[in-house]
Amino acid sequence: MTTQRMQGTPTELSANPEFLDLGELGHSLGFLLQMAHKAASEEQSELLKDDDLGLSFNEFIVLKAIALNPGISQGFLADLYRITWPSMSRLIASMEKRDLVRRVIPPEDRRCVGLCLTAEGERAVVKLSVAVNAANEQVFSHLNPDERHVLVTLLRRIVDRHAAGGSDALPAATTI
Repeated sequence: MTTQRMQGTPTELSANPEFLDLGELGHSLGFLLQMAHKAASEEQSELLKDDDLGLSFNEFIVLKAIALNPGISQGFLADLYRITWPSMSRLIASMEKRDLVRRVIPPEDRRCVGLCLTAEGERAVVKLSVAVNAANEQVFSHLNPDERHVLVTLLRRIVDRHAAGGSDALPAATTI
């Protein structure tokens, strides 16, 4: 993403994206975060697509959160991942039909509904964690450990500030 301009046909320009003039977008944190997100998501989705479980990356991160926090509510998950409650409800219902999660009502407070993994859900998390970690290694292989640590630290500061209206921090970082 350089400011050096290359003139040519659209076909020639698309064959040489490093010469594309992005102007201020080439230095825009929001744009670069979005592009980095897309690169990582595509890599993770590609590895998960080949799996016989047929789970999306979003489904995997929900399963991982439930594995790490048995009994967590779907409303809390929706807020945490910044998706609508109805969308989370559909996601959980889909995973419930595939015997990956189950809803649990604690006897001490029947108004609450928690989520737990089934045995199949636990197997999926173990299996897919390997694939996701491999994807992360691929996407971030050009960064040394110190650079990765700095990147994670800075991204967590951004995420933590905006989590739950800026008042609640996310749980400690985990490898997924």
